[in-house]
Amino acid sequence: MSIPVIAIFGRPNVGKSTLFNRIAGTRISIVSNVPGTTRDWISLNVESDDNRFILIDTGGIDETPQEEISNEVSEVTKQVLKESDAIILVVDSKEGLNVLDSYAAQLARKSNKPCVLAINKVDNPNRMLGISEFYKLGLKKVVTLSAYHGNGVSDVMDEISKQLPLFNEKPEKSDSINVAIVGKPNVGKSSLFNSIIGEDRSIVNPIAGTTRDSIDTEIVFENKKINFIDTAGLRRRGSIEPGIEKYSVIRSIKSISRSDISLLVTDITEKISSQDSHIAGMIKDAGKGCIVIANKWDLNEELSLTQDDISNVTMDKLKFLNGSPIIFTSNVTKIGIETIFDKILEVYEEYNKTIHDDKIWTNIIDTISKHPPPSKGRSKIIIKNAFQKSTKPPTFEIKFQNGKLLHFTYKRYLENGLRKKFGLNGVPIKLDIK
Repeated sequence: MSIPVIAIFGRPNVGKSTLFNRIAGTRISIVSNVPGTTRDWISLNVESDDNRFILIDTGGIDETPQEEISNEVSEVTKQVLKESDAIILVVDSKEGLNVLDSYAAQLARKSNKPCVLAINKVDNPNRMLGISEFYKLGLKKVVTLSAYHGNGVSDVMDEISKQLPLFNEKPEKSDSINVAIVGKPNVGKSSLFNSIIGEDRSIVNPIAGTTRDSIDTEIVFENKKINFIDTAGLRRRGSIEPGIEKYSVIRSIKSISRSDISLLVTDITEKISSQDSHIAGMIKDAGKGCIVIANKWDLNEELSLTQDDISNVTMDKLKFLNGSPIIFTSNVTKIGIETIFDKILEVYEEYNKTIHDDKIWTNIIDTISKHPPPSKGRSKIIIKNAFQKSTKPPTFEIKFQNGKLLHFTYKRYLENGLRKKFGLNGVPIKLDIK
């Protein structure tokens, strides 16, 4: 089961980005008083109490004359609404009800998705006097708030969270290893997928972005079921064309969220780009295992590079991938295709690894003794307990006296100590410091 997607929707300058930043707890979207500042959507994985979801700040609707309302909302926004699991429709109490608000509400109703109407900029009691007109939009769940000041934001999340348990129920246990195939356009994902399964299920076309939807195929390798998720290419945000392409990006994010391992496909004829790093970051943030596929190895004669050369450059750019294995492949010569299966089983074993508490405690004590955490004044940071909480990914709880004083660099030091001792290559390690 994939993580639900919540879309923040509405016309320009109603405070969508401000609300997004309040929920996310950080200033990610560009906030200004110029309509249309968020020209592209931005997404973030969010954890709230027992709920996990992907939050999307959409670009919204451009201001146009009333007679052009039928063309008002881009195909992109329509597809985002179609693919989202719930919607937060934001309106502006200061400016009052707008014809664009009415059209946006109509789209929200037609989507048949759970929707909360967030009446924003209710900064003082006088603004409450004029909100009754927004009830004309016909949406049942209505919340007033001031995203700028933070008032009412928790009420919005409470209403949305009432819907999320429907999506966050624990999925039925599966004995399959779910593998997502991701990467920027034109790196050979569809051809790789076809080489893996041995039949042409995806459209193989040199035009970037021809794989519109995700296709799942389950195969058996060494008595293990592996479910491959062939995802659409992830484009640079600024270069995503209108329409179905942006919808495909959301599908790709969802595919990563329901995978155990992602195959990050790169092209050896191109330098590792910020786009490759961004996708790798998405995999890491989602807590998934990762295998880097250095594709198009058959073209290496033109480059005269060794595999070591490419590996060193790749991992230097993607240092945060935690020692992920690199496989050199060619969809022409089929080199490396069989190796993919072996590495999937190896990384999954690390992803699902359980380590005895005694060994964890010994490792943490040994790591701390080599480099004790610095004290803050009279407050000493003292280790009290350490154990593994869960797997997929390996998650460890470490209890300290004054643990809140630990710097993030020391947490990384502890993580490196665990990785050095227990391997866990290709998978993220989560530390819950108490």
